[in-house]
Amino acid sequence: MMNTFTPLHRLLLTSLVIGFAPCANAALEFHVSPGGNDANPGSAARPFGSLERARDAVRELKRSGGFNQPVTVFLRGGIHRISKPVTFGPEDSGTAANAITYAAYPGES
Repeated sequence: MMNTFTPLHRLLLTSLVIGFAPCANAALEFHVSPGGNDANPGSAARPFGSLERARDAVRELKRSGGFNQPVTVFLRGGIHRISKPVTFGPEDSGTAANAITYAAYPGES
């Protein structure tokens, strides 16, 4: 049988076997979807239902001392309805080393 592992597969497998710690600057992601639910953890598989909840999750992360990496909030495709304005203040800012980014999910609008 032919070995179908690419160099990337080998690197990933080696990393898992050796037990490398995650990269310190790997981005943390939260996801928001029109079909999501604010009781969800904000993962890709279980997204939040509102931008406001994602903003609050980032705030909670900062308050808990867990803000030691970049954070990206991905808005999944669809129409995101809001019933009141979502406001951002100084407490929602990132740092030069650890940005907080809100963006459309790649390939979606």
